[in-house]
Amino acid sequence: MVLSPPVVLYRNSANLFTALPPSAAEYLIPALLGDEAEAQTENYRTFQNHDVTALSQIIKYLEGVLEGVALSSQKEKLLPVLASLTALSRSHRVIRKYCRLRVSS
Repeated sequence: MVLSPPVVLYRNSANLFTALPPSAAEYLIPALLGDEAEAQTENYRTFQNHDVTALSQIIKYLEGVLEGVALSSQKEKLLPVLASLTALSRSHRVIRKYCRLRVSS
């Protein structure tokens, strides 16, 4: 089975995020100033004056995995994504709040 380049990129990105030191999480969600904080488009997400576009894409990939994978093989596909979201959530309060908001909605 040949995977498309975006799927491979998301999977490898999830693996990379699990190896990031906690202090590097703030670089994934840079603080925004002024008008940037209120700008929100399809490809650009903001939450509490932070750019959470990277997190939004990770969660979007997670949703795609949940929809497109049989229940028997979900563990293998979900583990890297969930591990990276867990590690990132532990390291930054805004990430934790954004993930909680997206999961509950």
